[in-house]
Amino acid sequence: METLDIVIAPIYFVVAMMIAYLVRNRCTDSKTRSFFISGLLLKIIGAVAAGCVYQFYYDGGDTFNFYNNSKIMWQAFKESPGLGMKVLFARPSSYLSPEVAVYVNKMYFFGDKSSMGIIRLCTLVGLFTFHTYTGIAIIFACLSFSGLWALYLVFYDRYPTYYKPIGVACFFIPSVFFWGSGIFKDSITLGALGWLLYGFYFGIIKKENLLKNSLIAIISVIIIINVKVYIILCMLPGLFIVFYIEKIRLFKYKFLKILIGPILITTIIFVLQFFLDWIAKQDQRYAIESIAVTSKITAEDIRFVTGKDGGSGYTLGKLDGTFYGMLRLAPQAINVSLFRPYIWEIKNFLMLLSSLESTFFLILTIIVLVRLRLVRLFYFLRKDTWLLFCLLFTLTFAFGVGVSSFNFGTLSRYKLPLMPFFAIFLFILLERTKKIKNSDSNPQTSLEN
Repeated sequence: METLDIVIAPIYFVVAMMIAYLVRNRCTDSKTRSFFISGLLLKIIGAVAAGCVYQFYYDGGDTFNFYNNSKIMWQAFKESPGLGMKVLFARPSSYLSPEVAVYVNKMYFFGDKSSMGIIRLCTLVGLFTFHTYTGIAIIFACLSFSGLWALYLVFYDRYPTYYKPIGVACFFIPSVFFWGSGIFKDSITLGALGWLLYGFYFGIIKKENLLKNSLIAIISVIIIINVKVYIILCMLPGLFIVFYIEKIRLFKYKFLKILIGPILITTIIFVLQFFLDWIAKQDQRYAIESIAVTSKITAEDIRFVTGKDGGSGYTLGKLDGTFYGMLRLAPQAINVSLFRPYIWEIKNFLMLLSSLESTFFLILTIIVLVRLRLVRLFYFLRKDTWLLFCLLFTLTFAFGVGVSSFNFGTLSRYKLPLMPFFAIFLFILLERTKKIKNSDSNPQTSLEN
């Protein structure tokens, strides 16, 4: 960050908050209004704070690598808008003219498709912020917040009486508003994830503004695939299960469910297989037969090559590059994503913050399990499709990132997409345990919203 940031940051902060106040009444009601400004404010603070941590604590890192690569594109735009556009859309597989090659050869991430997507977005945003780090970070925070607000609206529509705990889950988890707000891949994918669920829920499930919401979902999928495709791989099973259950419930007569059910399942499996095959064609690392090898390589790369959080590595056991070997580590991987680092594993200040958050979720999980007991838990999961979805996505994603990170610093960012869903799952169950305790009634009572 430079001197100009001190001037630009307050201006864009004021502009962002003014726009938020202007649009708030269109996006909120009397219950949700208080979360809109406070949620955005935390995201902006998190974006600037994360930049400061990377500059003064880590002395660099991904966020500044993205920014510095985009600065090279910015220099091309300053020389000539036409040249800037050529550099912006340059691809490794295409012919590069000498004037373009001068710039792209300086870009460390030029061959990395997902990183270049963030760099290009950073460049475009930078055109309106004098290419200052804080200006770009604030806009990234706003984009991320928009997706989280969309996510909030989905669960608020589903559980209107739980609007407060859902708001806390979406906007007040420290790691989410800190690591998921600045110039990171996670900020964009977190926002796109919220919009994907919004389009799916309101468009596909509720059939409201079907064309617009379906388009929102499709665009969100494209963004996620181009930045972090494994997020889609982890979310698809849950989405298809929700789709199946919601559609089957539309049939009142049992014989229709028996008749339509197998057809619907077959169609879902066919679409899922088609989608997975398409993803594999785009990137062979995420073909089913390659996922285990990809996880092994990623884990080794993060822990032994790119890890900069000295002493913050962890181990689950040996990854042998086979699918079975990866699945064997599932319990440890899920545990490390959700509940570690433990207090006794802390080796620096940032690990302390991460540990406090993980410990909170561990204690909350224990409380919920003790109060509910497995019988009631399974009852709620059987009756409530969206709670089941939250759990499936949480466990699938926790396994995926836990088995491929092997570094607590990296894991704290990689696991961001699951955090709101895990928190929503726990908070709603906790509220229902209170209802059960207060009313001493049948669990069916606590399923009412």
